Amino acid sequence: MGLLGAIFIALWIGLSAVFITLLLNIDELPLILLLILSYILFTFSIGSIGFVLLVNSYFFGLIFIKKKCFRCDFNKLIIDHELVHLNSNASEKEVWNTLKKVYSAEEMNIYREGRVCEYCPIPGRLKEE
Repeated sequence: MGLLGAIFIALWIGLSAVFITLLLNIDELPLILLLILSYILFTFSIGSIGFVLLVNSYFFGLIFIKKKCFRCDFNKLIIDHELVHLNSNASEKEVWNTLKKVYSAEEMNIYREGRVCEYCPIPGRLKEE
């Protein structure tokens, strides 16, 4: 993820140089305004994505996932959950009903003390009827 962030930042710097070169060589006002607007949008999208990816690679859990989730034992279940969503038009309830046929609360060992993070929604989903 850090490499991808570095690539985005390098792309942002390289294309910024191209934008500046073009800006210095254009004399028409509408093209200059269009170039400035596109540079602002470009900086916001690629530059900020690159910085976010780079920062997230050094500070785990800054974005999307909490730190403990990187070593979560439920990763296979989470991936299967997302695959069912991607491969079908099923609702959340239908997805969990499908997953409960493969995974059980006892099999996942969710009742053991200290096994589950306090913010994890998976055990609750496996236990609900």
